Amino acid sequence: MPVLIELVFVVAMGFLLLGASHDYDKLERSRDALIKLHQVEMIVVDTLLALAGEDGEDLEKKISDMTKIQKTVENNWGTIDVTEHPELADIFRESESAREKLFTLVSESRRKLITQFETGIRPRRQLNKDSTMMMFMEIRPLTKRIIDIEAKMLQKEPGQIEQLTWNITAMLIAGALLGFGASILLVHSFTTAFLHRLSLVERKAILLAAGKDLPPAASGDDEIAELDNVLVAAAQEIKDARQKQFAILDNARDIICSLDTRMRFETSGASTSKIWQFTPDELLGRSVLSILTPDTQEKTRTALVQLAGKDGETEFENAVICANGEIKSFLWTVSWSQVEKNYFCVAHDITDVKTARELKKQFLELASEELRTPLETAGTLLSSLLSDTSKLPSTSEKELQKATLSLSRLTELVNELLDLEALEANRSDLSLAEVEAAQICNSAIDALEALAQSNRLKIVRPENSELINADERRLTQVLTNLLSNAIKFSPADSTITVEIKRQNSSAHISVNDQGPGIPESERALIFDKFHQTRAQSNVNIKGTGLGLAIVKSIVEAHGGEAGVDRLASGGSSFYIRIPIAEKASVISSGEGDI
Repeated sequence: MPVLIELVFVVAMGFLLLGASHDYDKLERSRDALIKLHQVEMIVVDTLLALAGEDGEDLEKKISDMTKIQKTVENNWGTIDVTEHPELADIFRESESAREKLFTLVSESRRKLITQFETGIRPRRQLNKDSTMMMFMEIRPLTKRIIDIEAKMLQKEPGQIEQLTWNITAMLIAGALLGFGASILLVHSFTTAFLHRLSLVERKAILLAAGKDLPPAASGDDEIAELDNVLVAAAQEIKDARQKQFAILDNARDIICSLDTRMRFETSGASTSKIWQFTPDELLGRSVLSILTPDTQEKTRTALVQLAGKDGETEFENAVICANGEIKSFLWTVSWSQVEKNYFCVAHDITDVKTARELKKQFLELASEELRTPLETAGTLLSSLLSDTSKLPSTSEKELQKATLSLSRLTELVNELLDLEALEANRSDLSLAEVEAAQICNSAIDALEALAQSNRLKIVRPENSELINADERRLTQVLTNLLSNAIKFSPADSTITVEIKRQNSSAHISVNDQGPGIPESERALIFDKFHQTRAQSNVNIKGTGLGLAIVKSIVEAHGGEAGVDRLASGGSSFYIRIPIAEKASVISSGEGDI
Protein backbone atom coordinates (compact mmCIF):
# COMPACT_ATOMS: atom_id res chain seq x y z
CA MET A 1 0.00 0.00 0.00
CA PRO A 2 2.72 2.60 0.86
CA VAL A 3 4.49 1.73 -2.38
CA LEU A 4 1.29 2.38 -4.36
CA ILE A 5 0.79 5.73 -2.62
CA GLU A 6 4.38 6.70 -3.29
CA LEU A 7 3.98 5.69 -6.94
CA VAL A 8 0.85 7.86 -7.32
CA PHE A 9 2.67 10.70 -5.59
CA VAL A 10 5.67 10.38 -7.93
CA VAL A 11 3.40 10.36 -11.01
CA ALA A 12 1.48 13.45 -9.78
CA MET A 13 4.75 15.17 -8.95
CA GLY A 14 6.03 14.32 -12.41
CA PHE A 15 2.98 15.88 -14.07
CA LEU A 16 3.33 18.96 -11.88
CA LEU A 17 7.01 19.33 -12.70
CA LEU A 18 6.27 18.75 -16.38
CA GLY A 19 3.67 21.54 -16.30
CA ALA A 20 6.08 23.74 -14.37
CA SER A 21 8.77 23.04 -16.95
CA HIS A 22 6.33 23.95 -19.74
CA ASP A 23 5.37 27.19 -17.98
CA TYR A 24 9.01 27.99 -17.40
CA ASP A 25 9.79 27.38 -21.08
CA LYS A 26 6.86 29.64 -22.04
CA LEU A 27 8.20 32.29 -19.70
CA GLU A 28 11.64 31.97 -21.27
CA ARG A 29 10.14 32.28 -24.75
CA SER A 30 8.25 35.41 -23.63
CA ARG A 31 11.53 36.81 -22.38
CA ASP A 32 13.16 35.99 -25.72
CA ALA A 33 10.32 37.73 -27.54
CA LEU A 34 10.79 40.88 -25.49
CA ILE A 35 14.50 40.75 -26.17
CA LYS A 36 13.77 40.57 -29.91
CA LEU A 37 11.43 43.55 -29.60
CA HIS A 38 14.13 45.47 -27.81
CA GLN A 39 16.57 44.57 -30.54
CA VAL A 40 14.11 45.89 -33.12
CA GLU A 41 13.71 49.01 -31.03
CA MET A 42 17.49 49.50 -30.83
CA ILE A 43 17.88 48.95 -34.58
CA VAL A 44 15.21 51.53 -35.31
CA VAL A 45 16.76 54.04 -32.93
CA ASP A 46 20.25 53.48 -34.34
CA THR A 47 18.91 53.84 -37.86
CA LEU A 48 17.09 57.05 -37.09
CA LEU A 49 20.13 58.49 -35.36
CA ALA A 50 22.25 57.62 -38.36
CA LEU A 51 19.74 59.23 -40.72
CA ALA A 52 19.54 62.33 -38.54
CA GLY A 53 23.30 62.75 -38.45
CA GLU A 54 25.10 65.94 -39.66
CA ASP A 55 25.75 66.28 -43.38
CA GLY A 56 29.32 67.36 -42.81
CA GLU A 57 30.36 63.99 -41.57
CA ASP A 58 32.72 61.72 -43.45
CA LEU A 59 30.75 60.38 -46.44
CA GLU A 60 32.74 57.22 -46.75
CA LYS A 61 32.12 56.32 -43.12
CA LYS A 62 28.48 57.30 -43.37
CA ILE A 63 28.05 55.12 -46.47
CA SER A 64 29.63 52.24 -44.59
CA ASP A 65 27.28 52.76 -41.63
CA MET A 66 24.29 52.97 -43.91
CA THR A 67 25.35 49.76 -45.65
CA LYS A 68 25.46 47.95 -42.35
CA ILE A 69 22.09 49.36 -41.29
CA GLN A 70 20.61 48.39 -44.66
CA LYS A 71 21.73 44.80 -44.23
CA THR A 72 20.29 44.79 -40.74
CA VAL A 73 16.82 45.99 -41.74
CA GLU A 74 16.82 44.15 -45.06
CA ASN A 75 15.73 40.78 -43.67
CA ASN A 76 12.76 39.83 -41.50
CA TRP A 77 13.44 40.27 -37.81
CA GLY A 78 11.80 36.98 -36.95
CA THR A 79 8.41 35.90 -35.70
CA ILE A 80 6.88 34.90 -32.39
CA ASP A 81 4.37 32.10 -31.77
CA VAL A 82 1.20 34.16 -31.53
CA THR A 83 -0.66 31.22 -29.88
CA GLU A 84 1.51 31.73 -26.78
CA HIS A 85 1.80 35.54 -27.09
CA PRO A 86 -1.29 36.90 -28.86
CA GLU A 87 -0.68 40.35 -27.37
CA LEU A 88 2.60 40.64 -29.33
CA ALA A 89 1.12 39.77 -32.74
CA ASP A 90 0.09 43.38 -33.58
CA ILE A 91 3.39 44.75 -32.41
CA PHE A 92 5.29 42.37 -34.67
CA ARG A 93 3.10 43.29 -37.64
CA GLU A 94 3.61 46.98 -36.98
CA SER A 95 7.33 46.46 -36.41
CA GLU A 96 7.51 44.62 -39.74
CA SER A 97 5.79 47.57 -41.47
CA ALA A 98 8.16 49.96 -39.76
CA ARG A 99 11.07 47.81 -40.88
CA GLU A 100 9.98 47.98 -44.50
CA LYS A 101 9.60 51.76 -44.35
CA LEU A 102 12.88 52.07 -42.58
CA PHE A 103 14.55 49.87 -45.19
CA THR A 104 13.22 52.11 -47.96
CA LEU A 105 14.36 55.21 -46.14
CA VAL A 106 17.83 53.82 -45.46
CA SER A 107 18.24 52.52 -49.00
CA GLU A 108 17.34 55.89 -50.49
CA SER A 109 19.64 57.72 -48.09
CA ARG A 110 22.51 55.32 -48.89
CA ARG A 111 21.99 55.74 -52.65
CA LYS A 112 22.14 59.52 -52.37
CA LEU A 113 25.25 59.39 -50.21
CA ILE A 114 26.96 57.16 -52.75
CA THR A 115 26.02 59.55 -55.59
CA GLN A 116 27.33 62.49 -53.61
CA PHE A 117 30.53 60.61 -52.84
CA GLU A 118 31.07 59.59 -56.49
CA THR A 119 30.20 62.97 -58.12
CA GLY A 120 30.94 65.33 -55.32
CA ILE A 121 27.60 66.98 -56.09
CA ARG A 122 25.01 67.13 -53.41
CA PRO A 123 21.60 65.86 -54.53
CA ARG A 124 18.77 68.22 -54.79
CA ARG A 125 16.61 66.30 -52.39
CA GLN A 126 18.40 65.22 -49.25
CA LEU A 127 16.70 63.38 -46.45
CA ASN A 128 15.96 66.06 -43.94
CA LYS A 129 15.52 65.84 -40.24
CA ASP A 130 11.83 66.27 -40.60
CA SER A 131 11.51 62.94 -42.40
CA THR A 132 13.55 61.28 -39.73
CA MET A 133 11.47 62.82 -36.98
CA MET A 134 8.30 61.74 -38.72
CA MET A 135 9.66 58.19 -38.85
CA PHE A 136 10.62 58.42 -35.20
CA MET A 137 7.15 59.60 -34.28
CA GLU A 138 5.69 56.58 -36.06
CA ILE A 139 8.01 54.25 -34.13
CA ARG A 140 7.45 55.86 -30.71
CA PRO A 141 3.94 54.39 -30.07
CA LEU A 142 5.35 50.98 -30.95
CA THR A 143 8.16 51.46 -28.44
CA LYS A 144 5.69 52.56 -25.79
CA ARG A 145 3.57 49.48 -26.36
CA ILE A 146 6.65 47.26 -26.07
CA ILE A 147 7.51 48.92 -22.77
CA ASP A 148 3.97 48.44 -21.48
CA ILE A 149 3.92 44.75 -22.44
CA GLU A 150 7.34 44.24 -20.91
CA ALA A 151 6.20 45.90 -17.66
CA LYS A 152 3.17 43.61 -17.54
CA MET A 153 5.31 40.50 -18.16
CA LEU A 154 7.80 41.58 -15.51
CA GLN A 155 4.93 42.01 -13.07
CA LYS A 156 3.46 38.64 -14.03
CA GLU A 157 6.76 36.66 -13.97
CA PRO A 158 7.37 36.72 -10.16
CA GLY A 159 3.78 35.68 -9.60
CA GLN A 160 4.14 32.78 -11.96
CA ILE A 161 7.39 31.67 -10.33
CA GLU A 162 5.87 32.08 -6.89
CA GLN A 163 2.79 30.13 -7.96
CA LEU A 164 4.97 27.40 -9.41
CA THR A 165 7.02 27.23 -6.19
CA TRP A 166 3.87 27.12 -4.08
CA ASN A 167 2.36 24.35 -6.23
CA ILE A 168 5.49 22.22 -5.85
CA THR A 169 5.70 22.92 -2.12
CA ALA A 170 2.01 22.13 -1.66
CA MET A 171 2.42 18.92 -3.61
CA LEU A 172 5.43 17.88 -1.50
CA ILE A 173 3.59 18.68 1.75
CA ALA A 174 0.45 16.88 0.58
CA GLY A 175 2.48 13.87 -0.50
CA ALA A 176 4.39 13.77 2.79
CA LEU A 177 1.16 14.07 4.81
CA LEU A 178 -0.55 11.47 2.70
CA GLY A 179 2.39 9.08 3.02
CA PHE A 180 2.67 9.68 6.76
CA GLY A 181 -1.06 9.18 7.26
CA ALA A 182 -1.06 6.03 5.16
CA SER A 183 1.97 4.73 7.09
CA ILE A 184 0.28 5.43 10.43
CA LEU A 185 -2.87 3.73 9.22
CA LEU A 186 -0.99 0.74 7.91
CA VAL A 187 1.16 0.48 11.04
CA HIS A 188 -1.94 0.65 13.21
CA SER A 189 -3.72 -1.93 11.07
CA PHE A 190 -0.67 -4.20 10.99
CA THR A 191 0.01 -3.82 14.71
CA THR A 192 -3.61 -4.53 15.57
CA ALA A 193 -3.69 -7.64 13.39
CA PHE A 194 -0.25 -8.72 14.63
CA LEU A 195 -1.16 -8.31 18.30
CA HIS A 196 -4.47 -10.08 17.75
CA ARG A 197 -2.77 -13.07 16.14
CA LEU A 198 -0.04 -13.00 18.77
CA SER A 199 -2.66 -13.02 21.53
CA LEU A 200 -4.20 -16.11 19.90
CA VAL A 201 -0.80 -17.79 19.96
CA GLU A 202 -0.38 -16.75 23.61
CA ARG A 203 -3.75 -18.25 24.53
CA LYS A 204 -2.77 -21.46 22.77
CA ALA A 205 0.49 -21.53 24.73
CA ILE A 206 -1.49 -21.15 27.97
CA LEU A 207 -3.82 -23.97 26.92
CA LEU A 208 -0.78 -26.07 26.02
CA ALA A 209 0.76 -25.48 29.45
CA ALA A 210 -2.56 -26.41 31.07
CA GLY A 211 -2.73 -29.63 29.07
CA LYS A 212 -5.94 -28.69 27.26
CA ASP A 213 -6.91 -29.17 23.63
CA LEU A 214 -5.89 -26.40 21.20
CA PRO A 215 -8.02 -24.87 18.40
CA PRO A 216 -7.02 -25.71 14.82
CA ALA A 217 -3.81 -24.18 13.46
CA ALA A 218 -4.04 -20.71 11.90
CA SER A 219 -3.62 -20.27 8.15
CA GLY A 220 -0.79 -18.29 6.58
CA ASP A 221 2.85 -18.65 5.77
CA ASP A 222 4.44 -16.02 8.02
CA GLU A 223 6.38 -16.53 11.24
CA ILE A 224 3.34 -16.28 13.51
CA ALA A 225 1.46 -18.89 11.50
CA GLU A 226 4.54 -21.11 11.62
CA LEU A 227 4.78 -20.66 15.41
CA ASP A 228 1.07 -21.44 15.72
CA ASN A 229 1.52 -24.62 13.69
CA VAL A 230 4.46 -25.63 15.89
CA LEU A 231 2.35 -25.14 19.04
CA VAL A 232 -0.49 -27.22 17.62
CA ALA A 233 1.93 -29.96 16.59
CA ALA A 234 3.62 -29.85 20.01
CA ALA A 235 0.24 -30.07 21.71
CA GLN A 236 -0.60 -33.19 19.71
CA GLU A 237 2.75 -34.79 20.54
CA ILE A 238 2.36 -33.95 24.22
CA LYS A 239 -1.15 -35.35 24.16
CA ASP A 240 0.10 -38.59 22.62
CA ALA A 241 2.95 -38.77 25.14
CA ARG A 242 0.57 -38.18 28.03
CA GLN A 243 -1.76 -40.87 26.78
CA LYS A 244 1.18 -43.29 26.67
CA GLN A 245 2.31 -42.12 30.09
CA PHE A 246 -1.14 -42.59 31.58
CA ALA A 247 -1.40 -45.98 29.92
CA ILE A 248 1.86 -46.98 31.59
CA LEU A 249 0.79 -45.57 34.94
CA ASP A 250 -2.63 -47.18 34.75
CA ASN A 251 -1.37 -50.62 33.70
CA ALA A 252 1.83 -50.83 35.74
CA ARG A 253 2.09 -53.63 38.29
CA ASP A 254 3.93 -51.21 40.60
CA ILE A 255 2.65 -48.02 42.18
CA ILE A 256 4.04 -45.00 40.27
CA CYS A 257 3.38 -41.66 41.93
CA SER A 258 4.85 -38.29 42.88
CA LEU A 259 4.89 -36.46 46.23
CA ASP A 260 5.32 -32.78 47.03
CA THR A 261 7.70 -31.35 49.63
CA ARG A 262 5.17 -32.11 52.37
CA MET A 263 5.02 -35.77 51.27
CA ARG A 264 1.50 -35.42 49.86
CA PHE A 265 0.37 -37.22 46.72
CA GLU A 266 0.41 -35.02 43.61
CA THR A 267 -0.05 -37.69 40.94
CA SER A 268 -0.63 -41.43 40.93
CA GLY A 269 -1.53 -44.09 38.43
CA ALA A 270 -4.74 -46.09 38.29
CA SER A 271 -2.78 -49.09 39.63
CA THR A 272 -3.42 -47.72 43.15
CA SER A 273 -7.02 -48.81 42.75
CA LYS A 274 -5.96 -52.41 42.11
CA ILE A 275 -3.13 -52.67 44.63
CA TRP A 276 -4.04 -50.29 47.47
CA GLN A 277 -7.78 -50.11 46.81
CA PHE A 278 -7.44 -46.28 46.81
CA THR A 279 -8.42 -44.34 43.68
CA PRO A 280 -6.02 -41.61 42.46
CA ASP A 281 -8.59 -38.96 43.43
CA GLU A 282 -8.74 -40.31 46.99
CA LEU A 283 -4.95 -40.08 47.30
CA LEU A 284 -4.59 -36.60 45.75
CA GLY A 285 -3.39 -34.16 48.44
CA ARG A 286 -3.18 -36.89 51.06
CA SER A 287 0.03 -37.53 53.00
CA VAL A 288 1.77 -40.79 52.21
CA LEU A 289 2.39 -41.27 55.93
CA SER A 290 -1.35 -41.53 56.54
CA ILE A 291 -1.56 -44.88 54.73
CA LEU A 292 1.49 -46.43 56.43
CA THR A 293 1.62 -48.58 59.53
CA PRO A 294 2.77 -46.63 62.61
CA ASP A 295 6.02 -48.61 62.92
CA THR A 296 7.16 -47.63 59.38
CA GLN A 297 6.03 -43.99 59.31
CA GLU A 298 9.10 -42.49 60.97
CA LYS A 299 11.46 -44.61 58.88
CA THR A 300 9.77 -43.37 55.71
CA ARG A 301 9.75 -39.71 56.85
CA THR A 302 13.48 -39.85 57.71
CA ALA A 303 14.41 -41.42 54.38
CA LEU A 304 12.49 -38.78 52.40
CA VAL A 305 13.88 -35.84 54.39
CA GLN A 306 17.45 -37.09 54.01
CA LEU A 307 16.94 -37.60 50.28
CA ALA A 308 15.71 -34.01 49.79
CA GLY A 309 18.81 -32.74 51.55
CA LYS A 310 21.32 -34.57 49.36
CA ASP A 311 19.47 -35.28 46.07
CA GLY A 312 19.95 -38.58 44.23
CA GLU A 313 17.94 -41.76 44.86
CA THR A 314 17.15 -43.96 47.82
CA GLU A 315 15.39 -47.22 48.66
CA PHE A 316 13.48 -48.22 51.76
CA GLU A 317 10.78 -50.64 52.85
CA ASN A 318 7.53 -49.91 54.64
CA ALA A 319 4.06 -51.35 55.18
CA VAL A 320 0.92 -49.87 53.62
CA ILE A 321 -2.56 -50.17 55.13
CA CYS A 322 -4.82 -50.69 52.11
CA ALA A 323 -8.36 -49.31 51.90
CA ASN A 324 -9.76 -52.78 52.65
CA GLY A 325 -7.65 -53.02 55.84
CA GLU A 326 -5.06 -55.40 54.36
CA ILE A 327 -1.43 -54.65 55.20
CA LYS A 328 1.12 -55.07 52.41
CA SER A 329 4.88 -54.60 52.36
CA PHE A 330 6.45 -52.40 49.68
CA LEU A 331 9.95 -51.58 48.49
CA TRP A 332 10.09 -47.88 47.55
CA THR A 333 12.55 -46.47 45.03
CA VAL A 334 12.43 -42.68 45.34
CA SER A 335 14.30 -39.93 43.48
CA TRP A 336 14.21 -36.23 44.35
CA SER A 337 14.00 -33.45 41.73
CA GLN A 338 15.55 -30.23 42.99
CA VAL A 339 14.13 -28.34 40.02
CA GLU A 340 10.52 -29.47 40.38
CA LYS A 341 10.67 -29.93 44.17
CA ASN A 342 9.01 -33.33 43.89
CA TYR A 343 9.59 -36.90 44.99
CA PHE A 344 9.13 -39.40 42.15
CA CYS A 345 8.32 -42.82 43.57
CA VAL A 346 7.96 -46.41 42.45
CA ALA A 347 6.51 -48.75 45.11
CA HIS A 348 6.97 -52.48 44.45
CA ASP A 349 4.86 -55.01 46.31
CA ILE A 350 7.22 -57.31 48.23
CA THR A 351 4.63 -58.87 50.50
CA ASP A 352 5.20 -62.33 49.06
CA VAL A 353 8.97 -61.84 49.03
CA LYS A 354 8.98 -60.73 52.65
CA THR A 355 6.79 -63.67 53.61
CA ALA A 356 9.21 -66.01 51.87
CA ARG A 357 12.10 -64.25 53.60
CA GLU A 358 10.49 -64.81 56.98
CA LEU A 359 9.86 -68.48 56.17
CA LYS A 360 13.47 -68.81 55.06
CA LYS A 361 14.67 -67.21 58.27
CA GLN A 362 12.51 -69.55 60.31
CA PHE A 363 13.82 -72.52 58.34
CA LEU A 364 17.43 -71.48 58.88
CA GLU A 365 16.84 -71.02 62.57
CA LEU A 366 15.23 -74.46 62.67
CA ALA A 367 18.07 -75.92 60.59
CA SER A 368 20.64 -74.34 62.82
CA GLU A 369 19.06 -75.87 65.90
CA GLU A 370 17.55 -79.09 64.56
CA LEU A 371 20.14 -80.18 61.97
CA ARG A 372 23.52 -79.37 63.47
CA THR A 373 22.86 -81.24 66.71
CA PRO A 374 21.74 -84.52 65.08
CA LEU A 375 24.59 -84.29 62.59
CA GLU A 376 27.12 -83.77 65.33
CA THR A 377 25.61 -86.66 67.30
CA ALA A 378 25.74 -88.94 64.25
CA GLY A 379 29.31 -87.88 63.55
CA THR A 380 30.35 -88.66 67.10
CA LEU A 381 28.67 -92.08 66.93
CA LEU A 382 30.36 -92.98 63.65
CA SER A 383 33.73 -91.85 64.97
CA SER A 384 33.34 -94.08 68.06
CA LEU A 385 32.41 -97.05 65.90
CA LEU A 386 35.38 -96.51 63.59
CA SER A 387 37.73 -96.17 66.59
CA ASP A 388 37.21 -99.86 67.41
CA THR A 389 36.60 -101.90 64.26
CA SER A 390 37.86 -105.21 65.68
CA LYS A 391 34.37 -106.35 66.47
CA LEU A 392 32.96 -105.28 63.06
CA PRO A 393 32.96 -107.21 59.81
CA SER A 394 35.31 -105.85 57.14
CA THR A 395 32.39 -104.90 54.93
CA SER A 396 30.80 -102.92 57.75
CA GLU A 397 33.97 -100.91 58.27
CA LYS A 398 33.94 -99.73 54.65
CA GLU A 399 30.32 -98.74 54.87
CA LEU A 400 30.99 -96.81 58.05
CA GLN A 401 33.80 -94.93 56.34
CA LYS A 402 31.49 -94.03 53.45
CA ALA A 403 28.82 -92.91 55.90
CA THR A 404 31.35 -90.83 57.79
CA LEU A 405 32.47 -89.13 54.53
CA SER A 406 28.89 -88.44 53.46
CA LEU A 407 28.04 -87.10 56.91
CA SER A 408 31.10 -84.85 56.78
CA ARG A 409 30.05 -83.46 53.41
CA LEU A 410 26.50 -82.95 54.66
CA THR A 411 27.75 -81.18 57.78
CA GLU A 412 30.02 -78.98 55.68
CA LEU A 413 27.15 -78.14 53.34
CA VAL A 414 24.83 -77.24 56.22
CA ASN A 415 27.47 -75.15 57.95
CA GLU A 416 28.38 -73.25 54.79
CA LEU A 417 24.74 -72.70 53.88
CA LEU A 418 23.96 -71.38 57.36
CA ASP A 419 27.06 -69.23 57.36
CA LEU A 420 26.20 -67.73 53.98
CA GLU A 421 22.63 -66.92 54.95
CA ALA A 422 23.78 -65.46 58.25
CA LEU A 423 26.30 -63.27 56.38
CA GLU A 424 23.69 -62.03 53.90
CA ALA A 425 21.24 -61.31 56.72
CA ASN A 426 23.77 -59.53 58.96
CA ARG A 427 26.51 -58.13 56.77
CA SER A 428 27.17 -55.31 59.19
CA ASP A 429 27.70 -57.76 62.08
CA LEU A 430 31.50 -57.89 61.70
CA SER A 431 34.17 -57.52 64.36
CA LEU A 432 36.46 -55.10 62.52
CA ALA A 433 39.95 -54.41 63.79
CA GLU A 434 43.34 -53.45 62.40
CA VAL A 435 45.15 -56.60 61.29
CA GLU A 436 48.06 -57.46 59.04
CA ALA A 437 47.00 -59.01 55.74
CA ALA A 438 50.04 -61.35 55.81
CA GLN A 439 48.95 -62.71 59.20
CA ILE A 440 45.55 -63.70 57.78
CA CYS A 441 47.14 -65.30 54.73
CA ASN A 442 49.63 -67.28 56.87
CA SER A 443 46.84 -68.54 59.15
CA ALA A 444 44.95 -69.91 56.13
CA ILE A 445 48.14 -71.43 54.68
CA ASP A 446 48.95 -73.13 57.99
CA ALA A 447 45.50 -74.74 58.01
CA LEU A 448 45.82 -76.17 54.48
CA GLU A 449 49.55 -76.74 54.07
CA ALA A 450 49.32 -80.40 55.02
CA LEU A 451 46.55 -81.00 52.45
CA ALA A 452 48.66 -79.24 49.81
CA GLN A 453 51.72 -81.35 50.60
CA SER A 454 49.68 -84.53 50.42
CA ASN A 455 48.78 -83.54 46.85
CA ARG A 456 52.42 -82.60 46.06
CA LEU A 457 51.65 -78.89 45.92
CA LYS A 458 53.77 -76.01 47.20
CA ILE A 459 52.24 -72.85 48.68
CA VAL A 460 54.41 -69.71 48.45
CA ARG A 461 53.70 -67.30 51.29
CA PRO A 462 53.34 -63.52 50.63
CA GLU A 463 56.46 -61.38 50.91
CA ASN A 464 54.67 -58.09 51.62
CA SER A 465 51.90 -57.02 53.96
CA GLU A 466 49.35 -54.24 54.44
CA LEU A 467 47.47 -53.10 57.53
CA ILE A 468 43.75 -53.51 56.90
CA ASN A 469 40.45 -53.14 58.79
CA ALA A 470 38.93 -56.60 58.86
CA ASP A 471 37.19 -59.30 60.82
CA GLU A 472 40.16 -61.64 61.17
CA ARG A 473 38.11 -64.82 61.59
CA ARG A 474 35.89 -64.11 58.58
CA LEU A 475 38.74 -62.99 56.33
CA THR A 476 40.75 -66.09 57.30
CA GLN A 477 37.73 -68.10 56.17
CA VAL A 478 37.89 -66.22 52.82
CA LEU A 479 41.57 -67.07 52.27
CA THR A 480 40.95 -70.65 53.37
CA ASN A 481 38.19 -71.05 50.79
CA LEU A 482 40.36 -69.52 48.05
CA LEU A 483 43.34 -71.76 48.91
CA SER A 484 41.11 -74.84 49.15
CA ASN A 485 39.71 -74.02 45.71
CA ALA A 486 43.25 -73.63 44.31
CA ILE A 487 44.36 -76.96 45.81
CA LYS A 488 41.41 -78.75 44.17
CA PHE A 489 42.29 -77.61 40.66
CA SER A 490 46.12 -77.39 40.74
CA PRO A 491 48.07 -80.20 39.06
CA ALA A 492 50.57 -82.18 41.11
CA ASP A 493 54.07 -80.72 41.53
CA SER A 494 52.78 -77.18 40.83
CA THR A 495 52.94 -74.03 42.92
CA ILE A 496 50.24 -71.86 44.52
CA THR A 497 51.41 -68.29 45.15
CA VAL A 498 49.82 -65.87 47.59
CA GLU A 499 50.62 -62.18 46.93
CA ILE A 500 49.80 -58.93 48.70
CA LYS A 501 50.19 -55.52 47.08
CA ARG A 502 48.68 -52.08 47.42
CA GLN A 503 46.29 -50.70 44.81
CA ASN A 504 45.24 -47.14 45.57
CA SER A 505 43.59 -47.30 49.01
CA SER A 506 43.06 -51.09 49.04
CA ALA A 507 45.11 -54.18 49.77
CA HIS A 508 45.06 -56.52 46.76
CA ILE A 509 45.37 -60.13 47.96
CA SER A 510 45.58 -62.77 45.22
CA VAL A 511 45.83 -66.58 45.16
CA ASN A 512 47.47 -67.68 41.91
CA ASP A 513 47.45 -71.31 40.76
CA GLN A 514 48.74 -73.20 37.74
CA GLY A 515 45.55 -75.09 37.07
CA PRO A 516 43.39 -75.23 33.91
CA GLY A 517 41.89 -71.76 34.54
CA ILE A 518 38.28 -70.61 34.52
CA PRO A 519 36.57 -70.48 31.09
CA GLU A 520 35.57 -67.00 29.95
CA SER A 521 31.91 -67.98 29.87
CA GLU A 522 31.96 -68.98 33.58
CA ARG A 523 33.82 -66.03 35.12
CA ALA A 524 30.70 -63.92 35.60
CA LEU A 525 28.96 -66.81 37.45
CA ILE A 526 31.85 -68.28 39.42
CA PHE A 527 30.89 -66.47 42.66
CA ASP A 528 27.17 -67.41 42.45
CA LYS A 529 25.62 -69.87 44.88
CA PHE A 530 25.93 -73.56 44.00
CA HIS A 531 27.84 -72.81 40.80
CA GLN A 532 30.66 -75.25 40.15
CA THR A 533 33.13 -75.02 37.30
CA ARG A 534 33.34 -77.73 34.68
CA ALA A 535 37.11 -77.91 35.07
CA GLN A 536 38.39 -81.28 36.30
CA SER A 537 39.42 -81.36 39.97
CA ASN A 538 42.73 -83.04 40.85
CA VAL A 539 41.64 -83.82 44.40
CA ASN A 540 39.01 -86.34 45.37
CA ILE A 541 37.00 -83.72 47.23
CA LYS A 542 33.62 -82.71 45.91
CA GLY A 543 32.69 -79.11 46.64
CA THR A 544 29.34 -77.67 47.73
CA GLY A 545 29.34 -74.73 45.33
CA LEU A 546 29.06 -72.26 48.24
CA GLY A 547 32.71 -71.53 49.05
CA LEU A 548 33.19 -68.72 46.53
CA ALA A 549 29.73 -67.31 47.26
CA ILE A 550 30.79 -67.05 50.93
CA VAL A 551 34.02 -65.33 49.81
CA LYS A 552 32.10 -62.71 47.86
CA SER A 553 29.61 -62.08 50.66
CA ILE A 554 32.32 -61.63 53.33
CA VAL A 555 34.48 -59.38 51.14
CA GLU A 556 31.54 -57.15 50.14
CA ALA A 557 30.57 -56.91 53.83
CA HIS A 558 34.07 -55.43 54.35
CA GLY A 559 33.37 -52.86 51.60
CA GLY A 560 35.72 -54.69 49.22
CA GLU A 561 35.61 -56.58 45.95
CA ALA A 562 36.22 -60.17 44.83
CA GLY A 563 37.09 -61.37 41.33
CA VAL A 564 39.09 -63.71 39.14
CA ASP A 565 41.58 -63.15 36.30
CA ARG A 566 43.25 -65.53 33.90
CA LEU A 567 47.03 -65.65 34.16
CA ALA A 568 49.25 -65.53 31.11
CA SER A 569 50.60 -68.95 32.06
CA GLY A 570 47.11 -70.43 31.88
CA GLY A 571 46.18 -70.62 35.55
CA SER A 572 43.70 -68.58 37.58
CA SER A 573 44.23 -65.63 39.90
CA PHE A 574 41.46 -65.28 42.48
CA TYR A 575 41.75 -61.95 44.24
CA ILE A 576 40.10 -59.82 46.89
CA ARG A 577 40.49 -56.09 47.62
CA ILE A 578 40.06 -54.86 51.20
CA PRO A 579 40.28 -51.18 52.24
CA ILE A 580 43.53 -50.27 54.00
CA ALA A 581 43.29 -49.05 57.59
CA GLU A 582 43.33 -45.26 58.03
CA LYS A 583 46.47 -45.42 60.23
CA ALA A 584 48.27 -47.30 57.47
CA SER A 585 47.28 -44.64 54.97
CA VAL A 586 48.63 -41.88 57.23
CA ILE A 587 51.91 -43.74 57.80
CA SER A 588 52.24 -44.35 54.07
CA SER A 589 51.64 -40.66 53.34
CA GLY A 590 54.23 -39.66 55.89
CA GLU A 591 56.82 -42.01 54.41
CA GLY A 592 56.14 -40.57 51.01
CA ASP A 593 56.79 -37.08 52.29
CA ILE A 594 60.21 -38.12 53.60
